[in-house]
Amino acid sequence: MTNDIELLPEEDPEAYKTLHIILKSPSSSFSQSVYSVPFNGKLIPNRDYPYEGLSMMIGSESWHLLDGVALGSKGDLIPEKVIASHERVLYLYRMMEGWLEAEYRLSERGDLVIDLRSEERITMEPLFDIRHMYDRSRPHDHHVITLDRGFITEKDGVEVFFLSDGLIGFEEKNDTTGWYYKLGSGDLWEGGFLGEERELFIPAVLELEPPCRVLISRDENPDVKLRVFDRGLTPDDRSLLSFGIFWDGVLHFAAGDFWFRTVWFRDEFEGLLWNMERLIELGKRDNIREIIFHTFSHMKEGRLPNRVREYGGELDFNASDTLLLGYLVSERFLDLAGWKDYELMSMLLEKACESISFFMGADPDLVGGGPLLHPSGLLAVVSYHSWIDSIIDGWPSRLPDEWRGRCEFNKPRFFLPEINAQWIRMLLSCMRMAEALGEDNDLFEGLLERAKRSYHKLLWDGYPVYLMDTDGKVDRRLGSPAVVSFSLLKGILFEKEDVIRFLDKVEERLLVKRGDDAFGVVVVEGERGYKGERDYHRGVVWPRDTPYLIDLLRWVGREKMISEILRSNYAHRMEEGFLFYGAELLSPDDELIPVKNPVQFWSSWVDPYRAIRL
Repeated sequence: MTNDIELLPEEDPEAYKTLHIILKSPSSSFSQSVYSVPFNGKLIPNRDYPYEGLSMMIGSESWHLLDGVALGSKGDLIPEKVIASHERVLYLYRMMEGWLEAEYRLSERGDLVIDLRSEERITMEPLFDIRHMYDRSRPHDHHVITLDRGFITEKDGVEVFFLSDGLIGFEEKNDTTGWYYKLGSGDLWEGGFLGEERELFIPAVLELEPPCRVLISRDENPDVKLRVFDRGLTPDDRSLLSFGIFWDGVLHFAAGDFWFRTVWFRDEFEGLLWNMERLIELGKRDNIREIIFHTFSHMKEGRLPNRVREYGGELDFNASDTLLLGYLVSERFLDLAGWKDYELMSMLLEKACESISFFMGADPDLVGGGPLLHPSGLLAVVSYHSWIDSIIDGWPSRLPDEWRGRCEFNKPRFFLPEINAQWIRMLLSCMRMAEALGEDNDLFEGLLERAKRSYHKLLWDGYPVYLMDTDGKVDRRLGSPAVVSFSLLKGILFEKEDVIRFLDKVEERLLVKRGDDAFGVVVVEGERGYKGERDYHRGVVWPRDTPYLIDLLRWVGREKMISEILRSNYAHRMEEGFLFYGAELLSPDDELIPVKNPVQFWSSWVDPYRAIRL
């Protein structure tokens, strides 16, 4: 199955709608716009984010290396079209005589391979910005070492080889240039996107005799075996598989690209939960099982890690939901792979007992502490230890502003509905595993009955409330955590009549459309739109919530809205931003605008598409 799509090399007046292409491998990624802009008498595909270009993994850290490559000829180049897939991006330029084809691909090892085809000589001007992905640019710290077939650019001990078999001329420049990235880090403000400017390093200008190949690598012997996907894979399959990243010797799934090119275990588990059926069909059964074992092997004081830190070092454990999601993923895995994996179930039951022991002894006064098993049977957690984890100006986005000074937000004193829905499901899955192993399940059954009773008593107001603290203060706003909770507890605490009434409220108070089609739900009711970091987890749509909504709609047979949601989300992935991928979140302004990170694993769900026709 071919994955090539022909695109116009145009920029949309609304910058966020301009299409970008990203090529991904476990060790590198390369991205740029379909639109080429003039630079020093040449043309260069634009970059609207300072994270675009070529980045590579160095250990567990993501490093930005090459920003872009400008191409020129003796006459003007005129962009004609772009052909893109997950494997390659081909820019076709009209010349005075004939055509220039510039094809970008990644090798199996993650090196960048540029094949140039033309009947005229080509000049090439590369722009470098070697830095840790999160560091500032320091162009004057770059150094150049010339070679017979090209050169090395070095900074901070990182060497990048730039080599070509068609090199016939080399002019060292050691110059700098500014570049303005109009989408910056994806932040949308009242006046539009907050752009960023950086200073880049220009090592040299090269003259090349096509047809020739340019190789950009961290090794003097670049890998020339091109990365290819199986021909039978769909574009969605390729997107899923492209998130692979190695950590501690195991192939995991990264949270996204750019500043999310690391493992966030919550994001990984959510992505696995809504893609597992297809991933197992694609032969990833053993890989998923290995991810589960590997992640649980790092459990600490009843918690699984939150993320692999971007600068290395110890794991971050500031999350209470990762462990619970681990049991949801494991239960889904056993449902699909069979409840005969006694080694996996034994490990999970052992870890469950260990974690529950920590929950029972948790300190309610410990800042940043782990989940506390409350006498009610519910888990009390730190207010920002679920996925709504942002803290702005010293205050969690999850909490009402009027609660400032009235609660200790950084201690495990909050009942979050989605956390406790996950807790109930964890206990149910442990009961199933204990039964399959012929072991006693009294501990899990007793906790389950208490948690179910208390959930209805404390967290129910016709729908799951937004949150409650252990002192009895309740935030009754309707939000997407209620959607998640209903999905997880349908048929357990909630019947179809409850779901139907709830979905009517969701459609009235949370639903957002893209054009005429339903798209998703905002995180919490109230003022809508993204106007800065304070809105990151408020009146905006996170596609990570959408599979839970689809799950509820399917349970009560609302297929028309499901079709709308699937159609509109597919259009978002194919018509704006990064082709084939879903954005981190979208702002419901006059139009639905993708903001923040444009390539996100848990936004690229596939399984919900499999059960209904568009």
